[in-house]
Amino acid sequence: MGVLTEAALRQQFQADQLEVMKEYRVPPGTIVTPSARAYLSDHRVELVFETAEQGERASGSTTEQKPEKQDAPSNLPAFTAPKQYESLYGGFFEEKPEHMTALYGHKLVYKDHKTILLRGKLDSLEASIIMAQWNLHQRGQAKLAAALDEVLAFVKEIMRCEVLRKELPDIRLLGMDPDEIRSRSHFPKKHYGVNHFFPDYTYGEAIVRLNYLRTQVREAELAAYSALRDEYGIPTRPDLILGLNRLSSLLYVMMFQWLAGEYKE
Repeated sequence: MGVLTEAALRQQFQADQLEVMKEYRVPPGTIVTPSARAYLSDHRVELVFETAEQGERASGSTTEQKPEKQDAPSNLPAFTAPKQYESLYGGFFEEKPEHMTALYGHKLVYKDHKTILLRGKLDSLEASIIMAQWNLHQRGQAKLAAALDEVLAFVKEIMRCEVLRKELPDIRLLGMDPDEIRSRSHFPKKHYGVNHFFPDYTYGEAIVRLNYLRTQVREAELAAYSALRDEYGIPTRPDLILGLNRLSSLLYVMMFQWLAGEYKE
């Protein structure tokens, strides 16, 4: 069973390519995330699910579109070792010392540099999301596991934008922009018929895992603020800090969605 996410569509097509497409066909059984549906709809591309018979005929073709997960572990460019490294604290090295690592390009810092600690938090977060997906899928909760694909892709995008010093693209997760995510996290009774609650083990594995991921995002957000601010405490990367803030809210929203039955198989 394949999973089609907005991130996969963005990797497969440029926006101008979608403008001339009339439909996008997916094999039977494919899980399409809400933001992938919204992305196609925004570009006026019809989403068409093939029948089982059509899927069998297309299985041997190499020209059919394949919506399976894109194999892009980090979305970062391949590393090429420089002829010489430069320490941010002064001095040059022919080889990288084991107690130092690259901050940007050939610039080296100690491994406890705040930005390196942030990257470690993001890396741990990615691993926790993947572990949660595996456990949820093993228990037949494929829809919730698929929804976490968008969370994982967004964390990877945050990492990429920080390392490459690029602006984070407009945030849209599970079909929601930052304002809607905030509204739904603040007023769950209005949107899902569920009040705010304190999670505990009696709510079951899905809530426990979502809540754990929410706290890990919070830790990454604090690490981002510590690493990405000037001497006056003003954030130098407000886009990344906003992204992490809304991501933690999204996971809280997903807990209400689960309780409201939106991820039932």
